[in-house]
Amino acid sequence: MADRVTLLALGVIAAILFWTPLARHLENQQNVAAFALTAAMFIVYGMARRVGPESGWALHFSALPGDEFVISYAARIVLLGALLSAPAWGRHLSGWARSLLLTTAVLALLAIGSFLLLRRFYEVGPTTTLDPTPLPNLGLQIVEYGALALLCDAATKHPWTRRLVLRVLPLALLALWARHQFMAAPPVEEDE
Repeated sequence: MADRVTLLALGVIAAILFWTPLARHLENQQNVAAFALTAAMFIVYGMARRVGPESGWALHFSALPGDEFVISYAARIVLLGALLSAPAWGRHLSGWARSLLLTTAVLALLAIGSFLLLRRFYEVGPTTTLDPTPLPNLGLQIVEYGALALLCDAATKHPWTRRLVLRVLPLALLALWARHQFMAAPPVEEDE
């Protein structure tokens, strides 16, 4: 239910911003366009990364021998798209993308520092220490969302593509909302 409300609100806000005379002012600024596209795509990507394989491409870490971190379909697409769009964002990052990537790097450093500090002083049991399992998940999310930000920055680099993306964004959000609203999957029956 929350996904539907969020998509509807995003679609309506995007329509107001990008289908009114205000759009002319927003299209001229790459940082505004990159921010708007990235903010909307972070919501859509968060929904898309929940759907994925139970097994397949997975990462294994020697520190966590029993754990397997499966890479979702959405992550595969975003990482491939970021690699293919590297020539577009590789030369000149917008201020928005640069600050977002710097923020994710600081977040990663804070997470690792917090874990290292807590591991030394916080014991879970008499012989075990803090579980490092959340760190690879955080690392994967930082890489995925960073790649998505680079992809959105590349999409808004040229004025023509920026205008096209901003005009199509409300339609895509409203179509995704309609798909969730009117073609919802039937509830899954639980086995007894």
